Amino acid sequence: MQGIKIIGVAGGSGSGKSSLVRTASQELGVDVAVLGLDAYYLGAAQMPEWLEGNYDHPESLDLALFREHLRALRKGHAVEIPVYDFKEHRRTGYVPFSPQRLLILDGVLLYAIPRVLDSLDLSVYVQCSAQERLARRLARDRGEERDRSEAQTRRQFADTVQPMHAQFVAPYSEQVDLVIDTEAMDEQQAAAKLVAAIKPLLA
Repeated sequence: MQGIKIIGVAGGSGSGKSSLVRTASQELGVDVAVLGLDAYYLGAAQMPEWLEGNYDHPESLDLALFREHLRALRKGHAVEIPVYDFKEHRRTGYVPFSPQRLLILDGVLLYAIPRVLDSLDLSVYVQCSAQERLARRLARDRGEERDRSEAQTRRQFADTVQPMHAQFVAPYSEQVDLVIDTEAMDEQQAAAKLVAAIKPLLA
């Protein structure tokens, strides 16, 4: 497949990245493949000991596999991406993933991976306050997929999410092509802004 355009969407955990990407993908009118960086988390058994369970650091990801897959997808080749169980903190298998005319990469730590930011056709940062991101995480984490208590979510947010956000996420808001503030507009408005930025790349 020739002429694949690759878009990056990053921002803090709970900023609304995935909802934004999902809504924009439906509005674009072209085939879109969305690759979530969350699939590449290392299992608890593979985590470096020095991280002490810090899943908000770039080294908690299988960076070598992600880079390998990104190279293959850029050339139009299908890959087998991991399936990650957030309750068990482990990889449970793999599923086929094929590139489309537009490939969107969605991930909190996406721009902290060396050379990724500079390789994109469009880089987007999703802005959202810490207070709102925490509220959204509290709502998300008590769901069936993650099944965490409010105390667990608050502790992780204070201990690792926010400190790692300051170090590995927020600085890239000044290096991207487009910033979208999900508190300053509703989901449809935010999606329209993203769609407007992508469409010229597909012309």
